[in-house]
Amino acid sequence: MADKNNEISTLPQLLKLIDISGSIVTADAIYCQKDISKQIIKAKAKYIFALKQNHKTLYEDIVLWLNSKLNNNNMTSIQTVEKDHGRIETRCYATSTQLDWLSGKDDWTNLHAVVMVESIRDVKDKVTTERRYYLSSLTDVNMIADAIRNHWSIENSQHWVLDVIFSEDDQKSLERNEKTNKALPTRTALNLIRVNGDAKLSVKRSKMRASQNKSYLEQLLFGKG
Repeated sequence: MADKNNEISTLPQLLKLIDISGSIVTADAIYCQKDISKQIIKAKAKYIFALKQNHKTLYEDIVLWLNSKLNNNNMTSIQTVEKDHGRIETRCYATSTQLDWLSGKDDWTNLHAVVMVESIRDVKDKVTTERRYYLSSLTDVNMIADAIRNHWSIENSQHWVLDVIFSEDDQKSLERNEKTNKALPTRTALNLIRVNGDAKLSVKRSKMRASQNKSYLEQLLFGKG
C-alpha cells in the first residue's frame, strides 16, 4: 500500500506548484479522492475523475444507475466514430446530472454529473465493448467528452515521452517502491516542462537547457512570473 499512498499524495503536491485556475483536471482512478476534488475546486478549476472498484460501493451504485438510465434512453449523450487502419471505434459519452439519489454526494466537492463512456471497437470483424465511468464537476457533455478524449491522448503521449526522452522503462528497480519513487519525479518534471517551459522547445531540449541554465530551471519550477 505504501507505493499507492505515495502516488496518491503526489497529485495534491503537484497541484500546489502550478496555476490550474480555469482548467479541467482529468485524473485516473487512483486520484479519485474527495480531498483532491476539494483542492481542485478551491483552486478554481474543474475535474473529471475516472471511477473504478477502489470506491466499490460508489462504483457499483453508479454503474447500476447509469446502465439503467442508458437502457431507457434517459441521458444526455453524444457519439463519435473513429476509423483507422481497419479499426472502427464508436464511443458514446453519456451524462446524468440527477444525483439526489447518490449517497455521499456532498462529500465530493461540486460533484455535478456522473458519466459513462461506452467504447465499441470493431477490428477485422471482431467486436469488443467496454464501459468506463467518471465523476465530474462539469455538466456539459461536449466539454466532458473532449476532456476525456484529450486525457487518453495525453496519457499515451506521456508514456511515449517518458519512455523515449527520460528512459523510464530502462530504469530497473529491485523494489516496487523504488520504481514508483523514480517514476513520480519524472512525471512531475514532465508536467512542469509542459506548463512552464518554452513552447518552442521540445521536451528533450527543455531538459537539456534546464541542466545548463539556472534561470530556466527556476522558470520551470516556479513559473514565468
